[in-house]
Amino acid sequence: MRRKVRSYLAPSLESVRTRRPACPDARCELAAEVGRQLHALSATPDRLDRLHGVIAAGWETQVRAVDMLSRHPAESSLSEVAHLTAAISGDWLLMITMVGGLPADARRELSDAEMEAFTPWGWHIQRADALADFVKDAGEGLTNSWAGRVCFERWGDAYVRALVRGDVATLDSMLDVCASACLAKPQALHDAARVLEPLGGVAAALTWIQAMLVGRWQVRRKEAR
Repeated sequence: MRRKVRSYLAPSLESVRTRRPACPDARCELAAEVGRQLHALSATPDRLDRLHGVIAAGWETQVRAVDMLSRHPAESSLSEVAHLTAAISGDWLLMITMVGGLPADARRELSDAEMEAFTPWGWHIQRADALADFVKDAGEGLTNSWAGRVCFERWGDAYVRALVRGDVATLDSMLDVCASACLAKPQALHDAARVLEPLGGVAAALTWIQAMLVGRWQVRRKEAR
């Protein structure tokens, strides 16, 4: 699985780096255009190289995510799924934010501490995403998201049987019991935001994303009831 996904993603990663489509696919045309715009924005090669490194790490995270999230929950530990959960959103949000440090008029790049702070933000946001998209993910075969893994931890084979039957009502009731494991505590969000205070509105945007995803789950939960 990982070899297949890595092979599929490789041309788009190459297109970003070289600024030329690695194949005629539309995704590579888009990736090459992104690469050209990042190159035009960047004041120095070092800044662009740093971002390219994070993008490459993010592509590899997606490789791991497709593999692990589609596995039977018994094939992975809670800690393995937790680590990957944080990386999925953490890598993505970090690479977006790093674009702001490319131009010559940017006062500075992100510090190491600020880059590391995106891991807890990824943890808070991707858990909320797993909560909001729980039923949709299960229907698409992503049965081992963080929300799915904590349901399996609590319900075991009963969770798997509900997946096989497509029993949405049962899955929703299981998630209700386990939802607290997907919700960030206010103090944790406050602590994560404090590290990013020097970056202007970044922390506020991340806080909004997490709250929006929790709100989506609350709306779906109300409709299901």
